[in-house]
Parts: sequence; structure tokens; C-alpha cells
Amino acid sequence: MPGHFARILAAIREPDGLGAGVARASVVMLIAEMATAFARADAALTERHPSPRIQQAIDWMQTHLCAAVALDALARQCGLKTSRFRALFRAETGFSPLEYLTQLRIAAAKELLARPRLSITEIALATGFGSSLYFATAFRRTTGFTPRDFRQRGDCSLDMTAHAASPACPAHPD
Repeated sequence: MPGHFARILAAIREPDGLGAGVARASVVMLIAEMATAFARADAALTERHPSPRIQQAIDWMQTHLCAAVALDALARQCGLKTSRFRALFRAETGFSPLEYLTQLRIAAAKELLARPRLSITEIALATGFGSSLYFATAFRRTTGFTPRDFRQRGDCSLDMTAHAASPACPAHPD
């Protein structure tokens, strides 16, 4: 990639009219290489599977989506001290345990937002958020939309990693 930057700078400094075209082509090649590199890195991340201990925590989160989570209890359940659990979880998933749980809850909320007869507050409580205000804040921080705006867009894409119909969070009928 460093060769692209040198080529772009040299092309920009050329007095003839060809410099702009060469610079544009070099930028396009640089972008294509960067996109390929990011795609490879993303594929490498998605190919990783969590260790059995971390998978146990993830399974618990998915099954108990609405439950209050005590990080130290979850760590003990996995046979780890809290600080080690937190570090290992982040290393293997890219998220802290609570960030991961929030992502699961948001994914479940997206699914429930497709059901227009459920209020935003019902969805917030059904997905483990303590209040509709906190839910709206977390949802907007994660998706860039308020739950109401997301619902109105009609883009309630499903994320099957979340289990909204878990025993702790029974599914709501339409």
C-alpha cells in the first residue's frame, strides 16, 4: 500500500494533464486493496469460535436474555475470576460481556419491533432493559435510530443469534 501513496503524490505533482487520472486510478486501487484487507480481517474474526468457557457464558446470556446479570456470578459459573473472565471474553468476542449482552438484547428488540401491536415499553421490558428510556438510548447508540424510527423504516431485519423466545423472555403474541 505505501507504493500507492507515492504514486498518488507523484501524479498530483505532474505538470501535464495525465496526473489527475493517474492519481484517481491509484486511489481506486488503494481503496480496493483496503476493502480486500478489511474483508479478510473480518472473515478471520468471524471464523474464530469462542472457547468452551466463553461459549458457556454466551449460551447463558442467550437463554436468560431478560435476567439481570451479575458479572462475578457469570464468571464463577465459567470457573474464572471476574477480571480474567472480562479480559478473556473481550479477547474472544471483541466485546465486554455486558456489551455483548446488550447486542443480543438489541437484536431481539429488532425482531420484536416488527410486531406493531407491541409498544416500545413492552419491547424494552421483554428484552431485559430496565426502562424504555434506557432501551431507546442503547438502541440508538447501537443502530443509529430510535426504536420508533427503526420500526417506521420497516427494516426490522432478524438476527438469529438472539433468542427472544427464551424461557426467561417468553415471546409476545401479535
